[in-house]
Amino acid sequence: MSNVPLYISAMLLIGQASAQEISGSAASSQSPGVSSFLQMGMGLFVIVGLILFLAWVYRRVQPGAAGQVNAMNVLAAIPLGHRERLVMVKVIDRVLILGVTPQQINKLHEMSLEDVEAVISTDAGNGRFAEVLRQFTGRQS
Repeated sequence: MSNVPLYISAMLLIGQASAQEISGSAASSQSPGVSSFLQMGMGLFVIVGLILFLAWVYRRVQPGAAGQVNAMNVLAAIPLGHRERLVMVKVIDRVLILGVTPQQINKLHEMSLEDVEAVISTDAGNGRFAEVLRQFTGRQS
């Protein structure tokens, strides 16, 4: 990132030198209006190049992206119909069971992350989402 000011100043110097070169050669063979037009065009070219370069740097750095914590994750989802689903979402230290439709999202159940991890670990990896949900809601199928 420390090379950016150096790169920008180099681009400006090159653009200025090119504009002076063009205006110097144009002044000897053409009218003063054409030389000022060429100088203005080179300045515009340098400015547009600088804007594009800064946009590229901005996309590469993306302020605010560093240090973000994934506070919310989708743990599992079960389709219930064509456009409806049941979703288990972890939000910080809580797990939410959500009913999702095209029109709305409803919170159906909430539990602690420790409870969910205990159920999954005792099930030795065979814990499917439906089984975990049945255990917490107390229903047997």
